[in-house]
Amino acid sequence: MSGNPSRQEFLPGLFFLLKMKQHTTEHLRKVSTRFLLLFFFLVLLSVSGWSQPTRRNQISLGAGGTGLFLSTSYERLFLIRERGFLALSVGAGITPVVGGITLPHHLTWNLGSGNSFFEAGLGGMMWMGHDDATAENDPIQSYHLALLAGWRKRFGHDHWTLRIHLSPMVRIAGPSIYEDWTLFPWGGITIGYNF
Repeated sequence: MSGNPSRQEFLPGLFFLLKMKQHTTEHLRKVSTRFLLLFFFLVLLSVSGWSQPTRRNQISLGAGGTGLFLSTSYERLFLIRERGFLALSVGAGITPVVGGITLPHHLTWNLGSGNSFFEAGLGGMMWMGHDDATAENDPIQSYHLALLAGWRKRFGHDHWTLRIHLSPMVRIAGPSIYEDWTLFPWGGITIGYNF
């Protein structure tokens, strides 16, 4: 008996993997659709009344999240309502373990009042680096889409913001950062200065 599997042994395994990948893709599509419906429901639920906070801009430092490891970003608040607001963020990050830089971004709807908010939305990350941190290989790029859900707290007379969130990522284009995960479980924490 040789160490190589026969064709008859190999084909059922291949069909199982293809069926599993199809199931994973269909499941991911269903979860994404439900998440988007929840996101738009939250937006519609909170569009009554205006509130004018004095600080709409933010510079932040994050660990994890769509920045992958360490990142800094600029965020601007839009459509500020009595019970929520829309936040748009863009930034840059570094990935010391795998090498390279990231360009994180997100768009979230924040539902709440006062200084505590539930945050949900979509984000993404463009990663530009190498197969390893030595940078001896050819450069590669990939794009990962993230579903964001978390909590945002504004404190210190509205000068500071703390964000804690889950941000599972799905590889859309290019090689995967870690192995060949369809869905990469992830989360992050961010502290920001509001001005």
